[in-house]
This record gives sequence, C-alpha cells and structure tokens, in this order.
Amino acid sequence: MGQTIYLQTGPAKLAQLTGAQVVPAAIEYNAQTQHHLLTLYPAIDPATCTPEALTQTALDCIGPHVMRAPEQQFYDLLGALQTPQKAL
Repeated sequence: MGQTIYLQTGPAKLAQLTGAQVVPAAIEYNAQTQHHLLTLYPAIDPATCTPEALTQTALDCIGPHVMRAPEQQFYDLLGALQTPQKAL
C-alpha cells in the first residue's frame, strides 16, 4: 500500500497454534447498485510462513480494497496504524 503500518500478529500466531487456515476477505458496498460484494481470497496455511509474513499476505489481499474505497473502512486504517503500539 506504499506506507509503513504496524499490525498485530496475534491472529496469525493464534492460527499457527490452532492450525486454522486464514481466509483474507473484503466487503465493498456499491451505492449505485445498492449491493455488497464479498471477496474471499485463497486460504493461507499458517504452517508455511511466519506470523509477520502471514499478516503481510492477508494485508496484500485486502489492500487494493482499502485503496479503492477508503471511506468504507470502519476506521482510518492507515492513520491508525502508522504509529507502533507500546508493548505491554
């Protein structure tokens, strides 16, 4: 997406612990047709990559949706994630 952002890798780590596949998904609303479009991407096997790589792969899938319709996001994804979170 052309910017450095910081995402939690907890969901990827949980997938690795449980063996659950991660399915990146995006929903876009078309105001003209008044329909939603759900896009599902191929599942990512958490055993084949690091939590960081899994998280990046999922973000690479949904990134074009965010860039195409940023106003449809629940929050300002890029603004909220440009600052690293403090470790507990």
